[in-house]
Amino acid sequence: MAFTIFRSYYKEHLLDNTELYPGVREVLNELAWLRKALISNKSEQFVKKILKGLKIDSYFDIAIGGDSLPNKKPHPDSVNLVIEKIKVDKEDTLFVGDSSVDIETGKRAGVWTCGVSYGYGDQRELVKSGADWIIEEFSELKGLIKRR
Repeated sequence: MAFTIFRSYYKEHLLDNTELYPGVREVLNELAWLRKALISNKSEQFVKKILKGLKIDSYFDIAIGGDSLPNKKPHPDSVNLVIEKIKVDKEDTLFVGDSSVDIETGKRAGVWTCGVSYGYGDQRELVKSGADWIIEEFSELKGLIKRR
C-alpha cells in the first residue's frame, strides 16, 4: 500500500525539484551525432517522463528503466540490450554514471566506464569500483570522447 501511494505521488511530482546538472544540455547538443541511451533503475515510465519534462528525450535513441527487463543494474542485460538495439560495438561503448553500481554495470557488460564525481555516489566509490575515467564536470566528457 505505501509503495503504491509513493509511486502515485512520485509520478505527479518527479519533476518538482529535478534539473539537469550544469553543462549537460550543452554537451548533449555537441554530442548529438553520437548514439546515446539512458539506463536507470527507476521505473521506465518515470525515466521517460523525466527525459520529456527536461526536454532531452530527443537526444536518446533508447531509455531503459529498472522494470524494462527482468534484471536491474548492475546486471549487464540493459547494456547488452542497448548495444544490440542501437547497433554499436562494445569496444566503442562508454557507460557514464555517478555510482559504483553504474561502473559495475559497465564492467560486467565489458564496456568502457566513466564515473561522474558528483551526483548519487562519490569519487572514492568510483575509484574503488575501477572506473576507466572519472570526470568532475560533465563538459569533460567531450574531450574524453574525442580522445577515444
